[in-house]
Amino acid sequence: MGFLNSLNLRSKLIAAMLAAGAMTGLTQAWLGNQNVKSGFEERLDGRLKALTAMTNNQVELYFQSVRGLAEALGSNLMIVEALDAMGSGMASISAQQVTPEMEAAVQGFYESKFAPQLAKVSDGEPVAQAFVPEQANARYLQYHYIVSNAADLNSKDQLIKAADGSAYSNAHERYHPGLRALSKGADFADLFLISSNGDVIYSVAKETDFMTNLVFGPYSETGLAKAFRAAREQRSTRPVIIEDFSFYEPS
Repeated sequence: MGFLNSLNLRSKLIAAMLAAGAMTGLTQAWLGNQNVKSGFEERLDGRLKALTAMTNNQVELYFQSVRGLAEALGSNLMIVEALDAMGSGMASISAQQVTPEMEAAVQGFYESKFAPQLAKVSDGEPVAQAFVPEQANARYLQYHYIVSNAADLNSKDQLIKAADGSAYSNAHERYHPGLRALSKGADFADLFLISSNGDVIYSVAKETDFMTNLVFGPYSETGLAKAFRAAREQRSTRPVIIEDFSFYEPS
C-alpha cells in the first residue's frame, strides 16, 4: 500500500516536473514568436517606408514631366494656331443655326444620359438643365460632337469632323488628330484648349465640359476652373499651374 502511495507521489512529481518543463517550453516559444513578430514588423515597417519614399519620388517625377510638357505645349505653334482657328470657328456660329430639333436633342441627352449617370456618384438629384450650356453656339457644337456623335460616351474622340460644314469643323478636322495623338502619348485623360474668357473651345475626349465656360458655366467651381483662373491671373509669374485632384462631374 505504501508502495502505491509512493508511486502515486512519484508520478505526481514527475507529472509536475513535466508540466513545468512544458510551461517553460511554451514560454520560450511564445517569447520566440514575439521576437519573430517584432522582427517581422520592423522589416515590414522598413519596406513600407522605402515604398513610400519610392512612390513620392515617382509622383514628383510625374509632375516634373507634366510641368515640362505643359511649358512646351504653351509655346507650340500648332497649339496657338488650333486655339485661334477653333475659337474663330466657334464665334462664327450664330443662334439661328441651332434648330429646335437640336435644342430638344441636347436637352434630352442631359436628362436621359448625363443626369442619371451623375446621380449615381453624387449626392442629391442633379438638375439636367443646370448643365446645359447657355451659349447657342456651344449647344450647337455639343449637339454635333457629343449628342449626335454615334460613338459611346467614352469614345467621342473618334469623331474627326462633324458633317455640319462649319468653319469650326474644318479646323477640328485639321488639328484634332494631332492633339488626340499628343494626349494619348502623354497618357492624359483629356486635353483642353481654353480661350482667355474661359470658353472650352476644344476637348479631346468631348465630355460635357466641351464648349462650356469656366467663368460662369456649370463647372465654374471645379478644379479645372480654379486652374484656369490661376493661370490667367498668374501667367506672368507661374507658367504652369497644378491643382489638387477633386471630383469632376463631366467625367
